[in-house]
Order: sequence, then C-alpha cells, then structure tokens
Amino acid sequence: MKPECREFGDEDTINGVIKKYSNFVGSPIFVNGKQTNVIQPVWLMEPKDVKPEMHDEFYRFVGNTYDRPRFTLHYKTDAPLSIKALLYFPEGK
Repeated sequence: MKPECREFGDEDTINGVIKKYSNFVGSPIFVNGKQTNVIQPVWLMEPKDVKPEMHDEFYRFVGNTYDRPRFTLHYKTDAPLSIKALLYFPEGK
C-alpha cells in the first residue's frame, strides 16, 4: 500500500466509510469478523412494528442531530404502486 494511502487501511476509517455510505445495503458487511452495517432499514419495516425509540435513533443517524423529531410519518401502500416512505419533521425553534 502506498504510504499516502495507509489511512484507508485503518479499521476505524473503513468502518466510518461503511457506516456513511453503505449502512443500508441488502447484504451484511464484515470487517475483521464483525458485522459493520447493523442498522436495519426502518422504512422497510411494518409501521406498527417500529417503536418510537427506533424512529428517534434513525432520525439522529440520518440527520446527524441529537434532538427528536416533532412529527413522524411512516407510510406504506401497495396499490397501484408499492411505496414505502418515512418523513420526519424536526423540532422548530
């Protein structure tokens, strides 16, 4: 490996890139025997099965914030198109 590219061989750097760009791929990603992408896509779950804590965790991950969403809309329909949507409204100050 080139000396100027050694940082990309660091496990923390690899995990950071995976969490930023590939956290919701359909296949598990393992680094040194540990699964790195562990967040389950909330929008693919049944709305009745998602707990408020799961919405809060996902909102914080996607929004890179520490507050909670004011409103959450988790929508799923199958006719005539299959649509799965998740919409968060942030706390307004």
